[in-house]
Amino acid sequence: MRFRTAAALGGISGFLILAAPAAQAQPDWWSSFTAQAPAVDQSGRREWTWQGKDSLRYAGSGHVRYEPGGAPRIVVTGDPDLVKTIEVDGGVIHRRDTPGFNFNFSRSDSRLDVLVQGVTLNRFEVAGSAIMDLGRLQRDALDLRVSGSGALNAQGQARHLNLQVNGSGHANLDQFSAGAADITVNGSGSTVTGAIGEGANIHVTGSGQAKVGDIGKNADVTVTGSGTAILGRVEDVNARVTGSATVRLSSQPQHSGYSITGSGKVLLVGADGKTIELARMRRPDEDMRAQRAREREAAQAERDRQQAERARERERQQAERDRERVQRERDRN
Repeated sequence: MRFRTAAALGGISGFLILAAPAAQAQPDWWSSFTAQAPAVDQSGRREWTWQGKDSLRYAGSGHVRYEPGGAPRIVVTGDPDLVKTIEVDGGVIHRRDTPGFNFNFSRSDSRLDVLVQGVTLNRFEVAGSAIMDLGRLQRDALDLRVSGSGALNAQGQARHLNLQVNGSGHANLDQFSAGAADITVNGSGSTVTGAIGEGANIHVTGSGQAKVGDIGKNADVTVTGSGTAILGRVEDVNARVTGSATVRLSSQPQHSGYSITGSGKVLLVGADGKTIELARMRRPDEDMRAQRAREREAAQAERDRQQAERARERERQQAERDRERVQRERDRN
């Protein structure tokens, strides 16, 4: 049996104000939320049979764990007062609160544990302040998203990875590799990923950070604001930097293209921590000094050329005089 609760819908507006910018539209997965009756409803424990598809979305606080084995179900345990606020609609899990702002999202809240097991999932999204642990995954395509101040942890590999962090959250995938990746950070959050076999598209907007391991071929990087993109070894880099943002490379790429607007820069960071500036926007006075330096170099080159020409002419004249002197000596003899 499935039933719609007014309290759940009343609390949604508060969540959207807290977890997403006001200008953003309401997420599709909230538009038709219908609470699913639990199969087990006890004090401190509730269970639901899995009725979702291939995605898991969680909004709230606490600790969320994913395990592919076992019976397909959702198990919530912990503080009875918190457990009874959890509602499920297929693959969407959220915490029901009274209307307004009484969400009490605390990342350190260990009183709530959510286990999702027995199903193969290709998309995971955590909103609020929860910590989501996915364990080791192996997928063709994997979509991971963090909204708010939460955290997501995963290991394994995928042919293609789509990773997004919106807000101040964190995605820790330092032991996760992918054939190709699209990585986006909006806000002050951060991401860490392992090696990317082919190419990576990296976008950072705000003060956040995206750190990527070695990239097999090419990286297309856009950083806007005061954020940072940190890359391992990569053959080909195309970077666009706006504001005071920074792109940090661990090796000199074979091919590169840089476009910089503002005080941002592209740096080469050695294993010893020493940095070399590869690119930055030149100020007008720097361009003028550079032009004057080029003019001085051109004038000096012209003087050197003329001096060399005069020296060659003197040598030619001396050789002619020597030839004439030898000829005169021959004529006397």
